[in-house]
Amino acid sequence: MKIFRTFLLVILTKMNIFGFLIVAAMFFFGFDIRWGLTLPAVTWGLQVFFGALSIIAILFFMLKRKKLLLGLYGICIVIFLNLYLGAMAFYCPSLLLPKQANAPEQYVDSVENRIITLILEDKTSHRYAIVDPETNMDSYYSLDPTRIELWNDNLQYCSKVKEYDFSMLLEQLFELNKTPHTLTIQSSPENGYFVDYDHIFDRYFYDKFGGWSILRMSHPSAAGMTQISKPAYDSDTGYVLAYIGWQGDWLMGSGGFYVFKYENDNVTYLGHFETWVS
Repeated sequence: MKIFRTFLLVILTKMNIFGFLIVAAMFFFGFDIRWGLTLPAVTWGLQVFFGALSIIAILFFMLKRKKLLLGLYGICIVIFLNLYLGAMAFYCPSLLLPKQANAPEQYVDSVENRIITLILEDKTSHRYAIVDPETNMDSYYSLDPTRIELWNDNLQYCSKVKEYDFSMLLEQLFELNKTPHTLTIQSSPENGYFVDYDHIFDRYFYDKFGGWSILRMSHPSAAGMTQISKPAYDSDTGYVLAYIGWQGDWLMGSGGFYVFKYENDNVTYLGHFETWVS
């Protein structure tokens, strides 16, 4: 019986140590402690921090008093904290994001911004796109008659709008995006997008903090990086043309021209064709 209790004590000790490492990593990565204490870390992260301390205390008293029940308490804390963080990341992803210093204080109400927010909205999942605040398109695009004719044919085919000539919208799109512009919309992770005005997600790549793998560990609800242009809009027909690029990993991304129909304060996706894929 004594050998069996010793065996259980060893197993519970290892499980609690492993559980502590998991919880500590979740606190460190999930609340970006490496870049300093933020408001989410101090508020929503305190439960995880004290949970990790509780596991250490349980380990100490379990080994000192040889009480197996304490080990079970530690495992229960680990399970609870995993469920807590999972639910928070799934249902309330904005709680893991710090307040932005460079975001616009007020939403600028305009047709352009209404179209952009409607395009970016995704209410079918609990994930959000990380949106580049700059609206410029990729620099390798250049307007010439051959390309306009080819793109016009592709847009007509993919959108099934055969009777409409997209040439004017293409020219308008390039004219609007000749120079970079900063978006003037507010982030809305609960509606599917987070505009990275402070470039907080760039740190995962420029500061060599693990890239995509660590980004996903820290922000599991982030769906990838998105770039959107200023949209070209034909008020007579309601057709909208925008460039959208998306990157989900080093070799997983695409970009191209997207066609929508804007009417009754609603945007309907009609089709797109890709101009690059990685």
